[in-house]
Amino acid sequence: AWTGAYHFSGTTWLWPGGGAITWPNWVSGAPDGSGGTCASMDPTNGLWSDAACSAVLPFVCEQATF
Repeated sequence: AWTGAYHFSGTTWLWPGGGAITWPNWVSGAPDGSGGTCASMDPTNGLWSDAACSAVLPFVCEQATF
């Protein structure tokens, strides 16, 4: 599933709104740059990996609290 996080520059990954990721949950060895510039999450364990942004995956949305 897409998390919305993307590779900005160097080792910097950001959320769609431009905020820094303060709690990454990368699978061991990721991101390694070979997968792509978007972060995907394995729904069975919650771990992230870098993936090609063109991959067709479900997505996770943030819900605002009111």
